[in-house]
Amino acid sequence: MVKDSDIAPILEELHRDEKRIYKDEKLVKVMFIVIVILILIIGGAVSYLFIKSSSEKKTIKTIINEVIREPNPNIVTPTPTPSPIPTPSPTPTPTPTPAQKTSAAKDYYVNIGSGSNTSADWKDVEGAITTADIGQYQNIKEVSLEASINVPTANGTVSVRLYNKTDKHPVWNSEVTKNSTSDDYIFISPALNYDTGPKLYQVQMKSQLGVKANLVYSRLHIVTK
Repeated sequence: MVKDSDIAPILEELHRDEKRIYKDEKLVKVMFIVIVILILIIGGAVSYLFIKSSSEKKTIKTIINEVIREPNPNIVTPTPTPSPIPTPSPTPTPTPTPAQKTSAAKDYYVNIGSGSNTSADWKDVEGAITTADIGQYQNIKEVSLEASINVPTANGTVSVRLYNKTDKHPVWNSEVTKNSTSDDYIFISPALNYDTGPKLYQVQMKSQLGVKANLVYSRLHIVTK
């Protein structure tokens, strides 16, 4: 038979174990609650940070979109300056200058004509006559008679001169005499002493032996300064 004295220690031990178990259970519950609270706090903090980060990203994206879509009037976008297109320089128009006299001599020719004769004395050469006003040329340096003559027989001499039919006298210094030649030969007189105003000029020729002399051409050569 079990005695009460034997049961009492057992009961006390059980009672102590029960208290210890209760205490451990309470401690476990507290720790569980603390862990749950910590989990909730951490989860809330993580959620808060995530939401905040997402909100900030959205805000930044919204701001960027708004800036792109609606430019800020306070922001002045520099307008590109167009490069100047070079314009062609106008070609300078030369200013006309008054004509100046030059020292270069100028030559003028007045054709008289051609023909032939067979006279031993001065005789007009038909077809070798013209009217000219030598004085109309300005700054005359000199005037001479030029004639090309040939004598088919090449005998004797042949002479040529210019006659002023208006004033009825030979033109002074116009006479030239040369030996006959069957080839064309140029006769050039010294500088003429001429009258001014319109005059009728006639070429006259003579041959020493009265043979035929041909006047190929005759002309006045006027040289101006």
